[in-house]
Amino acid sequence: MAQSAVDVFSFASILLTGFTGLVGKCFVWKVLNMCPQIKNIFVLVRGNKKTPDARERFESLLSEFPLSELSLEAKQKIVLLEGDLESDFESFKEQMGNVDIVVHSAASVNFESRSMPRSSQTSRVARGFWTSGFEIEEKIYPVDEDPLLIMSAFSWMSTEMGRALSPFLMKTKPNSYIYSKALAENYIQSKCGDLPFPVAIVRPTVIGAAHSEPHPGYIDNLNALTGAIVAAAHGAWRLESQSTSVNFDCIPIDFVVNGIIATCLYSFRNLSPNQPPLLVHLSTGSDNPCCWEVWHKLQPVARDAIPMERSFRYPIVYVVHPWVKKLFIPIYRDFFMILYDCILTVTGNKIRLRRITKKLDRLFALTAFYIQNQWTWEQTTFQKVRKSLSESDSKLLYLDYKVIDWRPYYLNYYKGVKRFLFNENVSDMTKARKRLQFLRFMHYVVEPAILLLLCVLVYFASSVLLSFACRWI
Repeated sequence: MAQSAVDVFSFASILLTGFTGLVGKCFVWKVLNMCPQIKNIFVLVRGNKKTPDARERFESLLSEFPLSELSLEAKQKIVLLEGDLESDFESFKEQMGNVDIVVHSAASVNFESRSMPRSSQTSRVARGFWTSGFEIEEKIYPVDEDPLLIMSAFSWMSTEMGRALSPFLMKTKPNSYIYSKALAENYIQSKCGDLPFPVAIVRPTVIGAAHSEPHPGYIDNLNALTGAIVAAAHGAWRLESQSTSVNFDCIPIDFVVNGIIATCLYSFRNLSPNQPPLLVHLSTGSDNPCCWEVWHKLQPVARDAIPMERSFRYPIVYVVHPWVKKLFIPIYRDFFMILYDCILTVTGNKIRLRRITKKLDRLFALTAFYIQNQWTWEQTTFQKVRKSLSESDSKLLYLDYKVIDWRPYYLNYYKGVKRFLFNENVSDMTKARKRLQFLRFMHYVVEPAILLLLCVLVYFASSVLLSFACRWI
């Protein structure tokens, strides 16, 4: 009888990169709840601008949801490794000793790389968008350049030189993100023949808020779909030119974590060293697709049921033709953002709405390629991984996308944004509902009146200028 997931992870040591991210935190929470007998989880943490000290940042993460829900005994199994893979790799090897499983979920725009220490198996978490084509197969897409040579070149190049060279390297790839990930996969593939452990690459699509675990709607960042929801919920995103018939692929974070663990389990049972990496796609599109039309219809429902306390315009999204969007953004959005900024400045408020909308524009520009096109992912290996799970493991590592009902998922997503990103009260929304009523009045009465007044002023100003011009002629 095959060993269960609990048996495989019991008394094992795991090395995890990307602990401070959404995938890392949810992975640690899941593993420690699933298998209390695990030996330890080594997590790599470095300081950032907000918290320069790595240990202070680590302790802060342990005090926040979802890790705050763990018992003291479970938290003691999380072992901090301070520093960075780039500069402290040798010291990490000494501290870790024998690591059984490596999960590399950290993302970096740096081309530097380090080889992984000896371990029984490794799983790398990557994104599913590797090619400029919209049908993605379970294969590693080749690049023309040698990954080692590219890494070596970018190690001494200045930022300006790198930017100048990037278009020639990327060719048909839409951005440097996809190109750098393709380089990483090609590098991993070239090293698999020399490694004493099996390697798997997990490719999730657009990661969204939790479906069930650690809490419905849990999210901790503004990436991709979350950024769109936040922008719509606060009135910053009101014009959309995207086709509502396009299916998009959003996979809840708990399905991603379950997929990673299931892939580790499958690798342990079926793979041997010196094999090419196993590629697993995590995608809801084939089993439970959802089109943008559904999300657009749910937006007003979520707005009225779960209003935000900090919305600065009435949350409503109109789907228009692309040229209409380009024409009306300066009038319909930018004019009012500048006007409200002037009011906020006079009243002593430091919020700058125009600056916020520019940041959102950059966010949408970066993610538009991923969320505005319809993609198809091959799922052959994923189905093998899923079918290999026992009945008990299938319940523990649920991977049936058909159980996702997009309507309650979206409402929980909205509520998760309110609770986990903005720390707003979800049990008493009296203050938020009053603000929503005020913004509705502004949207349907005050803003049209301002636009009408502006049109009248423009009309009279043009009439006066025309009369002066006629006199001179």
